[in-house]
Amino acid sequence: MNANQIYRALVALGAEPLFDPEVRPEGPQEKDRLRLLGALPAKTVLKLTASTRSADEQMEDVAESVIGWMEEAGPDSDLSANVLSNRL
Repeated sequence: MNANQIYRALVALGAEPLFDPEVRPEGPQEKDRLRLLGALPAKTVLKLTASTRSADEQMEDVAESVIGWMEEAGPDSDLSANVLSNRL
């Protein structure tokens, strides 16, 4: 995934990072990739947290987010299970 792809994902989440047009007249560069990769999960986790409903419905929301995680990361990945448990 290159810097432009990550940047577009952030834009889609409503988290467009601002780049000084004098410093980055062409927008994000590959040297911005790690910064953008760090911003992407931060924004995603913040949106997920903000989307969690009241205590009565919270378990359903958590279950849905875990299902989404497992569909992407795979249910048999020890590393993905560790990352997920650290996030929860």
